[in-house]
Amino acid sequence: MTNSLAQGIVVLGTGRLGSALAQRIFEVQLPLRAVYNRHLHKAQVLATTLGIPATDRVSALPTDAFLYLLALSDDAIGPFAQCLSQHLPADALVAHTSGATPLAVLQPHFSRCAIFYPLQSFAPGRSPDWTHIPICLSANAPQWTRQLWPIAQRVGGAVYELDDAQRGQLHLAAVFANNFTNFCYHIASQLLKMQHLPFDILLPLIRETVERLHTAPPQALQTGPAVRNDRATIARHLSALQHHPDYQQLYRLMTELIGRYLGSTFNESQS
Repeated sequence: MTNSLAQGIVVLGTGRLGSALAQRIFEVQLPLRAVYNRHLHKAQVLATTLGIPATDRVSALPTDAFLYLLALSDDAIGPFAQCLSQHLPADALVAHTSGATPLAVLQPHFSRCAIFYPLQSFAPGRSPDWTHIPICLSANAPQWTRQLWPIAQRVGGAVYELDDAQRGQLHLAAVFANNFTNFCYHIASQLLKMQHLPFDILLPLIRETVERLHTAPPQALQTGPAVRNDRATIARHLSALQHHPDYQQLYRLMTELIGRYLGSTFNESQS
């Protein structure tokens, strides 16, 4: 199969990531050929905005595009790739956008397969700053990575070539850094509501914490009663959570882990 970037990119899946990725591809004037979604109206909303074709039928997709990007849920990638392989040439360049799914799910179906993973959380109605979004690449052959590299540079910020193990660990780290911290924000919000306080009161603290991470590693920035071994404050907090056993359990565990792994950091800094 001989094709060039001029033959376009097809985005398959128009959820949060797929929609944001298609919009970005269009924005940086890469040739966006078509978008697909199994619910046609979802694809049409995006396609109308971008002035490109939309379809809900694999059989209607162009077969000569330069790149097919599968922006699908993890459990849908393998079955959809199998379906797609019955329509596309075996040497079509197909990449999925997942951080957690290995490259191996594509290899039984396409001889040229890759991963194009933007490390970011996408939300409806928000336009992320793509110039700061890392793009993580891998492929089953170096030449396919080289073909994707200039596309990644146009679409995002820094570009990294990661193998499955590295990307999987990165995705795990992102769950701790983003998903778990957001759940902690949810707990904080619930605790504030009990005293009729707005969550906004915490935003300056959250912003300052994030800003500090630009200049120092997390372990050097840990503060709070756990790292100080302030037992009186910890006891008061646990008492305040007596009617919320799940939150109390999480508080105990986090306090124990912070003391175990980072307590010495505070003690040394105070000596």
